[in-house]
Amino acid sequence: MTAEEGAQSPHTVLTFEVQNITDEVTDLESRGIDFLDYDLPDLKTTDHVCVMGDEKAAWFADTEGNILCLHESVIGRMTP
Repeated sequence: MTAEEGAQSPHTVLTFEVQNITDEVTDLESRGIDFLDYDLPDLKTTDHVCVMGDEKAAWFADTEGNILCLHESVIGRMTP
């Protein structure tokens, strides 16, 4: 019996909420994770992070090519 291959999803399949997205991106990059960058009219990343209203997000692919996301809520936080 052989295992079936999984199907890749073209959109974000899982999101992880983090307290400090910049620190998490830096840590994961040091461990070999490659983050995805976007430069679209409605979605632009800077240093791998996109600010979207009250949250920040960064995307990367798992070993199967599925898109995963880190996100940080910035509601009620002071920005420098």
